[in-house]
Amino acid sequence: MDWQADAATGLPRHALAYEPDADLYVAMVDEHGPPAWLDELDLRPAPPTLHVGTHAGSTDEWLLADQARSMELALRSRLLDERRDVVFGALPGTDAAAEELLAEVTSWLRGHDIDHDPPDPDEHPLAAAGRLVQDDLCLMARRDGAWHLDAGVLAFPSHWRLHDRIGLPMPLVHEHVAHYDEIGDRVDRFFDRLPVGRVVRRRNLSVQPHPHLYCPTAKSEMRPDVHRVQPDGHPGF
Repeated sequence: MDWQADAATGLPRHALAYEPDADLYVAMVDEHGPPAWLDELDLRPAPPTLHVGTHAGSTDEWLLADQARSMELALRSRLLDERRDVVFGALPGTDAAAEELLAEVTSWLRGHDIDHDPPDPDEHPLAAAGRLVQDDLCLMARRDGAWHLDAGVLAFPSHWRLHDRIGLPMPLVHEHVAHYDEIGDRVDRFFDRLPVGRVVRRRNLSVQPHPHLYCPTAKSEMRPDVHRVQPDGHPGF
């Protein structure tokens, strides 16, 4: 696998083969306007906002299914077939949780009348679930007195790698996140108190200098000049 950085994007060269159809996203905004959830973001200039920023959600909005579904699912399946060692991982002891997650995913798809292929019974249940939805799926486990990232199918990482962090507790998963040490205890308490069946969402907004969804590289490895933004905001995705 070629991990040498591409000069234009700063991504590993092998990642260039997995560029999504960016024109599809442009067409979606042209047709429907900006996504409604933009209104949930606090864009006022301020010091670092040190709160978790979660909102109660409903099962209807747990997963995503939009006009990019077919294109993104095809891209996810390619990554699981061709880059499985990068985008998938599961520690021993996570099989039961993965089976439960696959059952929840297929139930959600059926309940929303979304066509989907039946999962392959010979594939790991978490990987099978990752082929059915546009969302990445991560499993957290409470053990050794802390919450750990113990399994995941991460086809669309935003400049991090699953295998750099799998098995780590939350503070180490977020080791390079500014100010996480100031909210880490609150994050742990949030997971401790989250009841079964409750859906909670948290919005994030990132601006990238390219349309790639598959970005398996640390931000610290990106060349600074790759992120330079022009006065008109170009390039920005």
